[in-house]
Amino acid sequence: MKLLVTIPFSKTANPAPFLLYEEMDDLDVQIRSCSLRRLIFGAWDVWHLHWPAENILSETNRPRAIAKLVLFWARLKVAKAKNVKIFWTVHNLKPHEVRRPALERIFWSLFLPNVDGLILMSRSTMQKVHREWPRLSACPTFIVPHGHYRGAYADEVDREGARVKLGLDASDFVVTFFGQIRPYKGVPNLIRCFRQMGQHGTCLMVAGCPLDQDIALEIRKAAAGDPKVRLHLEWVRQDFVQYFLRAADLIVLPYTEILNSGSALLALSFDRPILLPAIIAIPELCELLSGNWVRLYEGELTSEVLSDAVQWAKQRPGGDAPAPLDALDWNRLAKLTLAGFRKVDRN
Repeated sequence: MKLLVTIPFSKTANPAPFLLYEEMDDLDVQIRSCSLRRLIFGAWDVWHLHWPAENILSETNRPRAIAKLVLFWARLKVAKAKNVKIFWTVHNLKPHEVRRPALERIFWSLFLPNVDGLILMSRSTMQKVHREWPRLSACPTFIVPHGHYRGAYADEVDREGARVKLGLDASDFVVTFFGQIRPYKGVPNLIRCFRQMGQHGTCLMVAGCPLDQDIALEIRKAAAGDPKVRLHLEWVRQDFVQYFLRAADLIVLPYTEILNSGSALLALSFDRPILLPAIIAIPELCELLSGNWVRLYEGELTSEVLSDAVQWAKQRPGGDAPAPLDALDWNRLAKLTLAGFRKVDRN
């Protein structure tokens, strides 16, 4: 099979699609980044897109955004003319932040009618996708979960060494938020809940780059004057990820909206228990894991929910065992994805 791919960022920003394609490369798949030239002059079976709208709709310069949209439309036209099947892996229904709503409407009107196949990461996502985009209800759809990140990041430090590196007390129970900080991720409320909780011997660590100065300022105000709230508001180098995760006793991801969570899989890849809202695909993640790794809550995060989760994490059995992630092995997921490509390609 000959495959074109579109990923709007580097492997450093998110290794997941690259891990998928590394396994496909071992399955005799020829993989190239999509370009108009390659579409015109090459013979391809599938064009696979991740986050198709982000690169266009996040563009701050209007003429460049329009030029990107026109180029994208040209690629769609050439792909359809050459019978290249267009697959969309639905990480998000829409970008979380859109600077140009008019261009967004145009983008979806161009893109959605040309989609030949969907890859969703959970069964529960399907209903939401069909409700948001009814025209996709007739599109062939394949369920392929998000894979784990074991081996994608350095993992050479133990809990004690990580805490020494970060200047954390060895005896503290460390609650951690890790990941890019955006409004929908609920970090200011997490800080407020932690401070209201008031448990002795517990600290909160927030690590990640804020989307903008407004959210950074809100976080600093929420944490002001509390030495038990540790802020690392900057991009975390790939080789440094291990320190924040290995130092943690509980990862809390208090998202107010979410379709899938790569951050949850990252935490589990470092064998950290997590607290998550029970929305969309998250309960299905629990079904894939045997053991006591994910705690869910309904509604908004509160200090009581957080306090109960801390006690759960302290008392949960088998805390030293690795998280059971065999079902999220990338080789298995690559084969499932290719099966979907081939099924649509034959029709």
